[in-house]
Amino acid sequence: MPSNEILQVISEIAGIVETVAVIASLVYLARQVRDSTKATKGATYQAIVDSIGNLEERISSDAEVTRIFRSGQKSLETLDSDERLRFSLLMFSFFNLYENLFYQYRNNLVEEELWASWCRDMRTLLSRPGVIKWWENYGSKELTRSFCEYVASGKCPRR
Repeated sequence: MPSNEILQVISEIAGIVETVAVIASLVYLARQVRDSTKATKGATYQAIVDSIGNLEERISSDAEVTRIFRSGQKSLETLDSDERLRFSLLMFSFFNLYENLFYQYRNNLVEEELWASWCRDMRTLLSRPGVIKWWENYGSKELTRSFCEYVASGKCPRR
């Protein structure tokens, strides 16, 4: 076999090996990205669960906060100015959490099924007269426009 042909065969084999190496690298990279995304989603959701746990603990561990939370949901008018402030801070804590979940959901870091569950929880809270009033006075003016528009739409995923 002439040396030109040998060089051509070697060149073709090298091209095939190079192509296989590139494909293998891409497959490896895709797996790494998928695993990293999975880990990020898990960490994101764990942080959210920790946040809601802290908020629930804040309410359940103090009888006065529990009373304010319960009374404020019924009517803001039953609360004095200090209690209204405490209730408002609780509502901001809840709705900042919901806004964070909404943001994570829109950026594909929280699965639709999980967002749907939290969204229903948010809608339940928003159905209470005192929370409606709080939302109209504060929440709808202080949180991001995209989140407020989503809240105004009345929608949640059906999961």
